[in-house]
Amino acid sequence: MRNVLILSSPNPTRSAGIVALDIKKALESKNDFKVEVIVKDTYDSETPGVKSFYSKLYGLNKRVQNKIKRELGVANSIKTDPDYYVLTPDASKLSLKTKKILKLGSFQPDIIVATFIYNFISFRHLYELQQKTGALVILYMMDMAAVTGGCHFAWNCDGYLKACGKCPAYYSDTGNDLSRVNWEFKKKYIDQMNIALVAGSDGLDQQTHQSSLFKAVPKSKLLLPIDDDVFRKKDHGVARKALGLPEEKKLILFGAVSTWEKRKGLKELVDCLHKLKAMLTKDSPEVELLVAGKSQEDFLNSLPFKCHALGFMNHQGLSQAYNAADVLVSPSIEDSGPMMINQSLMTGTPVVSFNIGVGPDLIENGSTGYMADLPNTDQMAEGIFRILHKSEAEYAQMSEACNKMASEKTNMNIFLKNFKELLSALE
Repeated sequence: MRNVLILSSPNPTRSAGIVALDIKKALESKNDFKVEVIVKDTYDSETPGVKSFYSKLYGLNKRVQNKIKRELGVANSIKTDPDYYVLTPDASKLSLKTKKILKLGSFQPDIIVATFIYNFISFRHLYELQQKTGALVILYMMDMAAVTGGCHFAWNCDGYLKACGKCPAYYSDTGNDLSRVNWEFKKKYIDQMNIALVAGSDGLDQQTHQSSLFKAVPKSKLLLPIDDDVFRKKDHGVARKALGLPEEKKLILFGAVSTWEKRKGLKELVDCLHKLKAMLTKDSPEVELLVAGKSQEDFLNSLPFKCHALGFMNHQGLSQAYNAADVLVSPSIEDSGPMMINQSLMTGTPVVSFNIGVGPDLIENGSTGYMADLPNTDQMAEGIFRILHKSEAEYAQMSEACNKMASEKTNMNIFLKNFKELLSALE
């Protein structure tokens, strides 16, 4: 049995932080690996093998400090464009002690898997951990942060193909700016490490192979595991009754975090839904919307259908929402996933998205949903229209195809098999 240490910044019970626990569950499912997870954020639940680097008191102190800084107007000493998601503006300033990480664990790792490491672990720390343990380091990319000089989403910037610099995320027109400094900081340690780069989607896989930082590093793609004990196919009617939703309507689900997040495509979604509304006839089914996450009133008022605001949901609740919906719309215009696509398909609910991120891995037009060319909202509306107008038998066939696709590519056993094959290729 081999020892695997997973490092992840966010709380593993919230949003994308669940990735760490899903990987842990998959690797431990056949007793091939012993797995421990160390997260940065305060973690309150009692899950064996999961520990927080920082205490609750530390988290409280940081929130107070950040509030004071905001009130004093000094919260961000380094100004960045929020569209690029620069979560660690200066990677060299992360000052945690790697020996504390090793003390938190109960074993010496053979393999270190780093997922979301923003504001937590730098490449220097990964290097130091490898020097102390001899472990293989696998950098499991959830977004572009590993291959750039700071941003998590590069949009149309191709700086990461070279050595960054003149970075729009830092509002910079200087070659030797902080993005270049970060790039050089990463390069220094990458060149000294036994490290592998793993992408979680087709979109990320293309970006890893273009990266200037990882030219000499082994690269592969490994779709994220989805816990089918949670995200499993259920009866539409049962799910709707549990959420208090109408049983006779066609329901379109989408996720909303914040209306300021340009990359999530809410502007494109509004445009798409208005086009869909115009396409419906008197013979079309009645359509309503399900909104999972944050739903601001002005945004909801801009939508052409009645909305059911579900609020923030735990993963069991989100699974119910997928099962209640007839289709998930993922309107992201700059994304490495999103993971909602993987989860929705596992529950048997088809997806309409743009042709980015994990879409090309899992969506087959007419079989498991529809992909629209970015940013073609006419095609997106047409895809939704087709799904809503399928006969009961046609929809059941599509739902089965969705579950089959997700099960064959993203269930726990498939992930474990692919992970072991990845290790064999690397060692």
